[in-house]
Amino acid sequence: MREEIKSLSQRLSKAQKKTDGLEKELDQLKKALLEKTSALDRAERELQRSKRQTLDVYALCLKKNKKRGNSIKKAEVLQQKLAELQSENFLLRQQLGDAQNKAAQERMRTEAQLQGELADAVRKQHTAETALQDSTHQCSRLKEENSRLQEDLDKAKAKVYKGCQHVNVSEAVLRHGRAVMLQEE
Repeated sequence: MREEIKSLSQRLSKAQKKTDGLEKELDQLKKALLEKTSALDRAERELQRSKRQTLDVYALCLKKNKKRGNSIKKAEVLQQKLAELQSENFLLRQQLGDAQNKAAQERMRTEAQLQGELADAVRKQHTAETALQDSTHQCSRLKEENSRLQEDLDKAKAKVYKGCQHVNVSEAVLRHGRAVMLQEE
């Protein structure tokens, strides 16, 4: 039972290590999400700044059509980059949610399994203790019976000894009686 409990303890430790690994993975995903969110915020600020610049440049571009085209292209590139970052941010949020759900399900499954195994171990221990108590009771009863039989044996030996003494005395009386009869004849 101790080995089984030790085995359960080791399995619990392994499950906790696995949970810790999942939590580390979760932390890494959170960190990546924070980094991407920060990059997204920077891109949004850059986009806002670019939009302001574009408006400023647009006023100047009425005079200089070449610069206007470049600013618009830059704004389009930034818009595209922002869309990509938003899409990546969304995917990271989904991955984070999936990882959190997976970790929670794994933790609940492991805990339920270990609780079941612990309950089985406790039942087995109770059964073993009950069997040990029954064996101890039976052993005590057999010792008492053995003591009683020993007393009966001692009494029987004493009776046999007395009987032997009585037979010896009777034989001696008979011999003496025969000897007396032989002398009288």
